[in-house]
Amino acid sequence: MRTVRQAKKTSSIKIPTRTYYKIRKFAKKTGRLLQDILTEAVEEYLKNRKKNFFDRWSVGGRTAPGSISEGPAGEGDQA
Repeated sequence: MRTVRQAKKTSSIKIPTRTYYKIRKFAKKTGRLLQDILTEAVEEYLKNRKKNFFDRWSVGGRTAPGSISEGPAGEGDQA
């Protein structure tokens, strides 16, 4: 397990090492900073407290979504 801290905050969560590597690979592909993606992910996780939030990154070697805030269909507020 890897511990991921939010920038300038004390809260942290543990994510599976394998998932961390998937996120790292995604960051490298997209050219975004790893810490930015992780911070965004941690903030969203702490907001929603979804049990399997990080599973979207570890789906059998598939590419991660274009943005961490994009979720599977049906998630989020519906108008």
